[in-house]
Amino acid sequence: MPYLFNTDMVMTTNNQRKKMINLNKDFEYIYYFEEDGILRGVPTSDGVKLNKDQKIDIKKAIKENGYKFYTIGDDADMPKNYGYYYSNDGTGKSTMDFEPLDFAMADAGDAWLFYYENNKWSQL
Repeated sequence: MPYLFNTDMVMTTNNQRKKMINLNKDFEYIYYFEEDGILRGVPTSDGVKLNKDQKIDIKKAIKENGYKFYTIGDDADMPKNYGYYYSNDGTGKSTMDFEPLDFAMADAGDAWLFYYENNKWSQL
C-alpha cells in the first residue's frame, strides 16, 4: 500500500514530536506542477499544516505513487505544463480521477490533459 508516512507521533532529530502526514488518510487528492512546485489539493480535515521537509517528502511520494501528467493548450506551439497527481481510491492506490485538474487547466488556458501509464502517454 503506497503511503508517505504512518500517522504516529515520532521523535525528530531535535527531540520534538510531530505528526507525520499520510497521503491516503490526510488528502482526498493532491498534486503539483513541476514549474511552480506548489502543492494543491483537498485535505480530508481542516488544519493540515505542512512544514518544508514534509512538502519535499510529499512531492516525492506523489511522484513515486501517483501519475505524471501534462496539460497543454489548443495551439501546437504552446508549452506543456508537467506535474504529478495522487488521488486515493480507498485501497491505497492512486486513481486517474483528474477532475480537480480541470480548474487548473482552465486557469492556465490549457485544453488537453495527458497522463503517463504503462510506458506511454494517453489523453484523458
